[in-house]
Amino acid sequence: MAKQTKQARKFRSSGELKRKIETRQKYQKIKKRITASRGKKSKGKPNLSDERGKPMKPVKETLAEESDEFEDDVPTNRFQGMSVDDFLQGDFMEEDNSQDDGDEDLEQDELGGSDNESFSSVDDLQDEAEDHLMDLKALADNDPEFYKYLQENDQELLNFDASAPLDESTDGEESAGMILDGDEVGTKEKSGDDDVPHLTSDILKQWQKGLLEYRSLRALRKLLLAFRSAANMNDSEPTKTGWTIDDPAVFNKLIVTSFKYTPVVLNHHIPYKTLPNGKFKAPAQSTKQKSLGKLVLSYFFNVLHLISQLSDPDMLTMAVSESSKIIPYVTTSRKAVKQYIKGIYPAFVRASKATTVHTIPSINLMKNSASDIYCIDQAMSYQHGFGYIRQLAVHLRNSMKLKSTEAYRQVYNWQFVHSVDFWSLVLAKACTQELHNTDESELRPLIYPLVQITVGAVRLIPTARYYPLHLHLIRSLLQLMRHTKTYIPLAPFILPIITGPISPTTKSKPSTLRPLDITIHIRAPTQYLGTKVYNESIVEESTFVLAEWCETLQGSIAFPEIMVPILMVLKRAVKKSKGGKISGCVKALIEKIEDGVRWAENQRSNVGFAPGMDKEVKEWEAKVTLGEAPIGKWTGLQRKARERKRELLEKVSNLYLPPPQGGYRMAGGTSKLTKFYCFGIIHIIQLRREKRRMLLYRNETIWEQ
Repeated sequence: MAKQTKQARKFRSSGELKRKIETRQKYQKIKKRITASRGKKSKGKPNLSDERGKPMKPVKETLAEESDEFEDDVPTNRFQGMSVDDFLQGDFMEEDNSQDDGDEDLEQDELGGSDNESFSSVDDLQDEAEDHLMDLKALADNDPEFYKYLQENDQELLNFDASAPLDESTDGEESAGMILDGDEVGTKEKSGDDDVPHLTSDILKQWQKGLLEYRSLRALRKLLLAFRSAANMNDSEPTKTGWTIDDPAVFNKLIVTSFKYTPVVLNHHIPYKTLPNGKFKAPAQSTKQKSLGKLVLSYFFNVLHLISQLSDPDMLTMAVSESSKIIPYVTTSRKAVKQYIKGIYPAFVRASKATTVHTIPSINLMKNSASDIYCIDQAMSYQHGFGYIRQLAVHLRNSMKLKSTEAYRQVYNWQFVHSVDFWSLVLAKACTQELHNTDESELRPLIYPLVQITVGAVRLIPTARYYPLHLHLIRSLLQLMRHTKTYIPLAPFILPIITGPISPTTKSKPSTLRPLDITIHIRAPTQYLGTKVYNESIVEESTFVLAEWCETLQGSIAFPEIMVPILMVLKRAVKKSKGGKISGCVKALIEKIEDGVRWAENQRSNVGFAPGMDKEVKEWEAKVTLGEAPIGKWTGLQRKARERKRELLEKVSNLYLPPPQGGYRMAGGTSKLTKFYCFGIIHIIQLRREKRRMLLYRNETIWEQ
């Protein structure tokens, strides 16, 4: 039930409600008198005439004439002529602009009047309305002729709805703003002018007292109105605000109070349940929940607007952590969820444009968080995913048609790579949920177009310079393949990356460059092309990716047959190579694949069904444990070794001191011989540090083996 306002209390205290009810009773008496005058002719057409044979006036006009005595006694005010239907429907329930209402509201906040009492007082009015509605329904059965007359002359009476909420309005931020505007009038200063009041620390303390001691909803509404003013005070376009905030201390106190107190008050009035698995159950639907839901949506959108303006890290952390507590209330509004999801992906794409070693952790965090949000409502996510994946397809088609440098840049950039990886992560998580649900994921149809787009991007420029980008895209498909149980033939794209550097026609140039970190590169720098360092990094990464792909297929009953062409290509390439560290990585992979083939043949040696029996094949594959397979064990050890290597490189990188910005400079008058000597010493120091780093890495690798 909606909260009873000051106007409702005035309406009842003035006696107008009682008079209207008595008028309705008078109405019923007149109807009975007319029915009795008809006598036994009630079965036929009603004869509306008096005892002298003159036509009688309609019942509605008769009631209006006989109720004049009641109308003369009613004082002239805004409720004059209002029916009980209008009162119960709550058309007048808005805050009054008078100064008395503001004073009484302030007194109620200071005294800490309970909001539940206001709701219970409105319940009494709702019970009376339900009784009257039952009488109207019974009238159709008892006296159908009079009911037909009411249909023709008083349709408003028959359309009376007792279950309608007292404050109907549309969902969203605009309706919430209308509610807040109602309190804005009540918070005007006592001077009575139209100036916007100034928020002071004393007023904020009164609100805090009402929120802490009484969980006052009125204080919460005023607080959120002031918060809306604070969030929009720096906008270029002028907007109507309820408060003026001049003191920075009051501004900070208002923001902190809104963040800290709002979840507490909401949880008191409309609590939600936290399930054992960490998820939450939205609060039950009720009139209070609908009314407060509009305030929550307004507060939520204002928080998002404020976050884009904050620069203080501590305030940003508080805004994100505290606003996350109102998520259970926001998810009940489909409009708010749709609007929020619509802006997630564009924000992620904009943030992923500049990818460095420092920004990758934040990009991965955004990627994981956004993918979880998209998996909440898969039907809505399908619409967004279909449109955004289609945009990727359009960029790829333009690049394939135009074949220009600008067209290629539309695909070969970090935004495209992160977009493919993001949607592969979304589809992987959505299809993983199928294990807990019997229904198929609604996002599964998007797997095929995403795979086709990714494969087309890999084939676009098949050169060694873009091998890092190819490996990024292949890893995204590998992740999709592992979680969706969908076979994707990735070997034709990985084998050329492995066999190219070890072919006899490829001559690796010696270089003292540091190993290329493929995780933060999609294009190899010019100085790395053709070097031994680059070829070793590429082959090492691609062999590990191929091993992971073989690991996902280890549980297939057809694993030995799938590995036949792969082993043939790898053995031929190793046989023609000149040996060295690169060939050693490939030989180790060949040995593990052969061990996996023998293990799979032993596992299926006692199988008694044919390959065409799909049910038995799926049951056999479900029993296979990938961790016990030779390739699974080897890739597990490789992951640990790569993780230790990454940590070691991070430690060693701290020992390398890059030259200052602008390079080393000598004082004026220094001879060329002195300059050459000093730069030579600096170069030797850097070479020794590089040699120390390589020695530490080599010892770590030997220890792992």
